[in-house]
This record gives sequence, C-alpha cells and structure tokens, in this order.
Amino acid sequence: MKTVTNKKIVFLLIIIGFLVWGNSLRNTLVWDDDENIINNSYIRHISLWPKLFTENQVAGAGVVSNQYRPILELSYGIEYHIWRLWPVGYHFINIIIHIFNAILIFLILKKIQSAISPSTSLRVNDQQSAIKPFNHLTIPFLTSLLFLIHPIQTEAVDYIAGRTDLLGLMFMLITVYLFLKKLFNNEAMKQWNNLAIYLSFILALLSKESTIILPGIISLLYLMFAGSDRNYLIFAPKGKRATTNTDRKLNSFASDSQSQIIFVRPEQTTIFLLIISLIYFFLRLTVFNFQNTLNFYNSNNLFTTNIFYRFFTFLSTLPVYLSLFIAPIHLFMERTNPVYTSLLYPMPLLGFILISMLVALLILLRKNKLILFSVSWILLTLLPVSNILVPLNSLIAEHWMYIPSVGVFLFVSCFFSFLASKKNFRSLTIFIIVIIVISLSLRTISRNSDWKDRITFYEQTIKFSPGSARVRNNLAMAYADVKQYEKAEKEYLKSISLSDDYPQTHHNLGNIYVQLKRYDQAINEYKKAIKMDKYFSPAYFNLTLAYLRKGEKDRAITTLETYGKLFPGDPKTGELINLIKSDKIVF
Repeated sequence: MKTVTNKKIVFLLIIIGFLVWGNSLRNTLVWDDDENIINNSYIRHISLWPKLFTENQVAGAGVVSNQYRPILELSYGIEYHIWRLWPVGYHFINIIIHIFNAILIFLILKKIQSAISPSTSLRVNDQQSAIKPFNHLTIPFLTSLLFLIHPIQTEAVDYIAGRTDLLGLMFMLITVYLFLKKLFNNEAMKQWNNLAIYLSFILALLSKESTIILPGIISLLYLMFAGSDRNYLIFAPKGKRATTNTDRKLNSFASDSQSQIIFVRPEQTTIFLLIISLIYFFLRLTVFNFQNTLNFYNSNNLFTTNIFYRFFTFLSTLPVYLSLFIAPIHLFMERTNPVYTSLLYPMPLLGFILISMLVALLILLRKNKLILFSVSWILLTLLPVSNILVPLNSLIAEHWMYIPSVGVFLFVSCFFSFLASKKNFRSLTIFIIVIIVISLSLRTISRNSDWKDRITFYEQTIKFSPGSARVRNNLAMAYADVKQYEKAEKEYLKSISLSDDYPQTHHNLGNIYVQLKRYDQAINEYKKAIKMDKYFSPAYFNLTLAYLRKGEKDRAITTLETYGKLFPGDPKTGELINLIKSDKIVF
C-alpha cells in the first residue's frame, strides 16, 4: 500500500508539472543562452569537451567569466548532439529536472517525517527490523507541490541558462537522500553509498557554486537524528561483524533473529564532505580562479569593499523576496536594488526583523525538527547568495531563491498542516490551499509566456527595468535579428547613454551601421569597443570587414596584424591576411 501511494503521488507531481510548465516548450533561447549554447564552440565538438572542465563557463563563446560550471555546459553539449539548437529539447530537460527535484523533495521529507513521527520506533523481532514509517503525507506532498508550481521558479525553469540552479539543487537533494538512507536504512550500507554521496556532492559543486554549503545541511541532519550518542542505530543482516563492545551487547538481544544491530558513524561522511568543499574552494582560488573568485562583481567599489554595506543591502532584499513568495505578480529579470550603508533605513530594518524572526523560530521551535530543518535550510542556503562573504554579479535575483525555496515551502506546509489538524479549521484550510495552488499555477503558466521569444521577453523586462543598459542592448539585438535596424539603433544608443561600460554594445551598434551601409560610423563604434577591451575579439574581425567594404585594404590588414599579436594561436589571422592580399575577398 505504501509503494502504491508513493507511485500515485509521484505520478501526480509529474502530471501537474507538465500541465503547469508545458507551455514553456514553445519558448526560444534568450539572454545568456547565446553564450552558453548558441555561440559556444566547446559544446559543439566532443573533442573540445575536456575544455569545459579546465576553462570558465563561457570560454567557448570567447567570453571571460569567473563562473566554473562544467556539468552545466556538459549537459548542453550532450543535448546539442541530440537536437542541435532545437529549443524544445532544452526546455523539456529543464522541466524534467524541475519535476525530478520536486519528487526528491517529497521522498526526502517523507523519510524525515518517518523518523520524527511519534509512531517511529526501533524494534527487533523474528521477522524484520525497521524504522516504522509515518503514513501522513500532507507536509511532504504539499511542500513538493508548492515548490513545483510556484511562479518564482520561472527564472530557473524557463531560462535555459538557469539550469545551473536546477542541477545544483538536484545533486544536493540526491546527496541528502543518500545520506538519509545511510541514517535510516534497515540494512547495512554498502561502500557504494558513501561513494555516491561524495560523487553527487562533487557534481553539485561543478553545477552551482552555492552548493558548497551542503556539508552544513548534512551536519544539521546528523545532529538532528544521530543525537548525542554520535552513532545511529541501524539493522543489518547476520554476518556483519560487530566492531565494538556495545555492538556485541546489543546483538545479544537479536541472537535468535535474522538481523543484528550495528552502528554507523555518519559524522565521517560530514567530515569527508567538508574536505571536498575545502579542496574545491582551494581550486577555485588557484587553478580555476579565472577572474576573481572572491569578487564576482569584478570591480572595487563602495559595495564590494565594505562587508557591512553588503550585509545591510542583503537585509533590504529579504522583504522583496518575501513579497515574491506571497504575491508573485511582478516577476522580471535584471532586478535592481539600492546599496544601503546603514541599518537605519526601512528596507534593511524590515529585513533585520525578518531574519530575527527566523532565528527566534529556530530557537523557540528547535524541538520541532521539521521547523528546525526548514528554517535552517533557509538560512544556510541564503548565505551563498547574500553577497556578504563574496560579492556576486548582482544584488538580487529571483532564481537565487530556487534552492532556498525548499525551506520556505516546507515552513508554509508545516503551518497549513497545523491549521488542518484543528477540526474547526480543516475545511477552510483545505479550501485555502486549493485556491492558492490554482492561483499559483495560473500565474506560472502566464509567466511562462513572457519567455516566448526574445522581443517579448525583453520588452516585458524593460517595463520594469527601463534603466537597465544590458536589457536595452539585448532588446536591440532582438530587433536586429528580425531586421528592425532603426529600432535596434535606438535601443543601442539608449543603452550607451545609460551605461557606457560594455564593449559589446558599441560592437553591436557597429553591426547595425554596417547593415545600414554607414561604414564610417560602424568603424568608429568598433574602435570604441576595442578601446574599452582590447581582447574583445569579435570587434577586430568586423572592423576588418568594415575597412574592406570601404576599400581600405591596408587598414584591414593592420587590424588583423594587431589581433594576431594579441591572439597568436589563432590560425584564421594569417589565412585572412593572405586572402586580402590576394584580393580573394570581394564585396
């Protein structure tokens, strides 16, 4: 009966998942999908896949980044060789991973709730030795359901580059699930289980940097369930050697049964996970430190150099995140947030109150292990995206809530479960839950359509972020793709007026001027791009072509020679120079 119930719930989650996210299959690739997939030469050639593990995330697109996520890029490489640049395939995989994460959440919480249920008992008899399961599935199912359907997940699920969050959480959950098996299983754990735990954690780290906090979560689970004995009882088939006097004494009670009591030491697992984290951190500071691992913001300013300002700013984002969980109406990319230099502003102060409430709940309700786990999960998983320890490339982002949302939805589910346990509130609680689930599902379906194509996506985003130079640059690129060059020029100029920090914008504007046959203006923009970043390689080739269109061969050759000195390993340089000299390039 238990297995059938589990299968039904898993099947229900799959059906609901595709009903809510199915319309995202019609969406295209947007935003950083260009660098990660479309323009990434490394994923196109299997012979170049080893470079995914030795260079930065978007090196295959000729871009320098401090992110190192080879498993993410490897997933793109595998898919590229299955369906090339077919967007449906990439969106389908994102949906599958998201649904799988919801299922893992259900299974993990079911295991935890079985362990903390009042009906849980350790027993030895002639037939079996097991931890008696708790058959109440409300909290595990509701948590996984809310996680599955909530609109705040759209930035991770609809966005193919957002798969980094999906994969990171997936491997985190697999690690947690395997660790719980080690704690709760009714048979001796084989060595492969330990290896699987360590491997899944490594895969998590290679998918998303913020998963480095996983040893903290594993340690929490160990402290919650192993207790002060520093050992945890499990049962194993006869024949497993007892290693301590305590083992032998306990086994005397089971001498006539088909099983024996042994001890496992899960703290060893947490130590090994911590060692893996330290090794990863060392490598990110050395071998894989592509720009500045301790400053993803990649610049020194008031925010990056003052940890207190980063803390105050982080606090100010918490009310925003909370509002998105409660009323996910205004969802959009490229969010902005002020940098706060004091706690004595309304938003940081409100955030401080929220954090204080979480800590108070942690202390007051620490005996309720589900509440303890939910609040601890929230606090631990917020830390890597808080900007406090390491400045990131943004101050706030919806997809940063993908991993912390597990704790949020568990807390909410515990609250609804408490209300439903009161006879006077049961019917009302069920009604409220149904309304919430329907409303959230409809909002997610609606939000999916905002990612339909590039123009739709950027026009929607710019309504909420009109001052974003990057969004206007990307909208201009979308207009250029459909040959709306005048609109593209207008957006590029707006982008430059807002923030003249990106060589890509000048380069792209130069491409527009080439299409409009305004070559002098194009040359001027390409030169600006090169002046801003002399290693921005695309500008050299397009500047060369612009000179050739004007018939200025000598300047075209000089441009390529300059490029050749900066990139001596590129064989195209000499080939192009020879073609130009032999007049084999004609416009």
